[in-house]
Amino acid sequence: MAESGDPYIRAVEITCSLIETLRVGGKMGVSEIAGKMGYAKSTIYNHLVTLEKNHLVVSEDSKYRLSLHFLEIASDIKSQHGLLHYSIIRRKVNELSAETGENARFGNEEHGELINIYQVQRSPGVSEHFQLSMREPMHCTATGKSMLAFMSQERVDEIINVRGLEQKTENTITDYDELMKELENIRKQRFAIDDEERATGLRCIAAPVIENRRYRAVIIGSIGIFGPVSRLSGDKLDEITTQIQQFANMIEIACNAGK
Repeated sequence: MAESGDPYIRAVEITCSLIETLRVGGKMGVSEIAGKMGYAKSTIYNHLVTLEKNHLVVSEDSKYRLSLHFLEIASDIKSQHGLLHYSIIRRKVNELSAETGENARFGNEEHGELINIYQVQRSPGVSEHFQLSMREPMHCTATGKSMLAFMSQERVDEIINVRGLEQKTENTITDYDELMKELENIRKQRFAIDDEERATGLRCIAAPVIENRRYRAVIIGSIGIFGPVSRLSGDKLDEITTQIQQFANMIEIACNAGK
């Protein structure tokens, strides 16, 4: 619900909710969509017809699905929104995964959430088992914390005020002062560890990727490894942490060089 005085357009909100409903639920008929969203079938139908006319949904066997045009949109987003070096990122995540034999990913921040942009999963079912998704909280993930550590205090506080510090496991940091100490340590060591803070039994290690642009440094994102605690521990954990930092640095060098 928009606050009083906001330039709020209800029809646009319905359209956005409709797209999200199809994204999560897959192919559905008008009645099913209307039931899930709580709107009249005529309202949903009118929105679907408009979306289809603009090539954003496809009608098949009296049901609707999102169109492949969203793949083109996603590709353009990757090239426009802070991901001008997406090909470099993808290549280095692949190399990190191959070199370590572990699951690797690259994430960025948007609207105060961690967005996992690219991922290589070598352990089948890890994401499903630990219920990992494309969008995750910043405060309880290694990739998220490694970016928070290098953001301005104003931005960190803004994210926390909006998103909160939800407890995901008994290890999740939910105290503001404790999180600030954690971020200070991350700045010093230049890597972060999620030690079963997002999901019990899951450990993640990540390092920030920072590009030096004219007169300022910009956080491109964070690269990291994730997997079962039983596998990411002891000497292997130390070795992988060093490798992650090296790959983060390689991405920074390549991005700064424009290669």
